[in-house]
Amino acid sequence: LVLAISGVFYRFAVNGPVDPKAPDAISRTIREIQSDNPGFRLPIWQRTWHRIATEPGHLLFGRGIGSFSIDEGFGPPTWLLDKSRKYYPHNIHLEMLYEAGIIGFLIFALITFFPLIAALRLWGELSPQAKAAISIYVFYLVTCEISGSFVYNYDFQFFFGLATGVVAFRYKELAGDEIISSIAPRH
Repeated sequence: LVLAISGVFYRFAVNGPVDPKAPDAISRTIREIQSDNPGFRLPIWQRTWHRIATEPGHLLFGRGIGSFSIDEGFGPPTWLLDKSRKYYPHNIHLEMLYEAGIIGFLIFALITFFPLIAALRLWGELSPQAKAAISIYVFYLVTCEISGSFVYNYDFQFFFGLATGVVAFRYKELAGDEIISSIAPRH
C-alpha cells in the first residue's frame, strides 16, 4: 500500500503543477523532483548510479569511505573539522554501494535490516515500548534512504542500537523462559 501511494505521489510530483512559493514540505519535495538542479537528490542519485554502472572495477569493493565528495568535486571530506563541507548522496545504502562496494553494501544492509527482521518475527511478543522503539528505528531508516549520510547519522546509529538491544533483550528473555520451562517439573 505504501509503495502504491508513493508511486502515485511520484507520478503526480513529476507531472503535476505546484505553487512555486508554497512553503510546505510536500510542495518543496515536488519542486525538487521537477527541478533539474544538479544539487538536488534525484540528479545526485542519477549521477551516483551512472558512476556505479560505468565503473565496474569499483563495484566489488567501492571507492573508499568519503570518496563521494571528492568525486563530486567538493574535495576531501573534512567531517569533523569543517561542518559546512557536507556533501553526500542523501541515501545511506546508495552511499555504501558507491563507497564500500557490493561487499560493504551487503554487510551494511544485513546489519541495518537485522533488527527489523528479528522484530517482525517477535512482533506479538514485544511490549508497546519495544514496538515504539522499533517504529522509531524504521522512521530513521526511511529518513536515511532519502536524506541520509553514513557519517552524519548519529541519531540513526543510536536508534539502530536501541532497536538491536530491544530485540536482543526479548530473545534473551524468551531463551531464559525456555530453559526454565525445560528444567521445571511437569505436573
